[in-house]
Amino acid sequence: MPIKSPVSPFFLTTGGGQAEAAEKFVDILRHNYGEVYFVVPVAAMSAGTILCMAGDKIYMDYSSSLGPIDPQIPDKEGKDIFRRLVIWQKLMS
Repeated sequence: MPIKSPVSPFFLTTGGGQAEAAEKFVDILRHNYGEVYFVVPVAAMSAGTILCMAGDKIYMDYSSSLGPIDPQIPDKEGKDIFRRLVIWQKLMS
């Protein structure tokens, strides 16, 4: 079994991405590094926020930001189910 590196800092600036890809990346990081630190100089949105939350420490500037985690779940037609549910809830209330 390979020896884990003790600590690895990652500099991250992202507008987001796929949650599944972030989850896989977290698995890879945790497999290879004992501790993972994220440095966010500007912003980490959506999947970037998931990555940061999976780290041991997050370093940010006073003007840096983490964004909301906004999952997008496509239906069979490729349309976003989550947005449709929100619209449906508004119509029903």
